[in-house]
Amino acid sequence: MDLANDDIRKRLPPNQSWKAKVYEAQARVSYNGKNYLAKWYASAQDTPGNGGPWEEYQEIN
Repeated sequence: MDLANDDIRKRLPPNQSWKAKVYEAQARVSYNGKNYLAKWYASAQDTPGNGGPWEEYQEIN
C-alpha cells in the first residue's frame, strides 16, 4: 500500500460526469465509461477522449 498516494486520493474530489462546461486543471470526470484528468484548463468544447487537455487514467484501488 502506498500511503502517500492514498492521502492524495482522499483529498481529490470524486469524478463527476462530464458536461460541456469549463474545467480547471486537475479536474476529474467520467465520460463514456472512462476516467479523465484535465492537464490544464478545459473549455466547454474540449471533449474527453479527443486529446487536448484531457488525459485518460485508471483508478487504482
